Amino acid sequence: MTQTLLLFCLALACGLLVGWLFFYGLYRTVQALPSARRPALLLGASLLARMAVLLLGCWLLVLAGAGWQQLLAALFGMLAMRLLVLRRYGGLALREHGADNTAGSREQAR
Repeated sequence: MTQTLLLFCLALACGLLVGWLFFYGLYRTVQALPSARRPALLLGASLLARMAVLLLGCWLLVLAGAGWQQLLAALFGMLAMRLLVLRRYGGLALREHGADNTAGSREQAR
């Protein structure tokens, strides 16, 4: 029982860490694109690096004995981190350019 709970917590923590690395890496890549000398190369290299981190995290969980339930917990952690990164950094670029990122403003525009 406690080993299963420990594996769930490990999977969730791994999902949060991998999610942060993936989505913060995406944020930093998008921020660097306008000043990049080779934006396509930057985007491709960033995608490969972020995918490698994602696969490594899942692979380590499987090696630790995670089943589908723990992998689902890791996926939940990744998606939760996506929401946190998006909430923290997502609207910055839009606010800098004068756009509004709220759903209410889209509803009012209709």
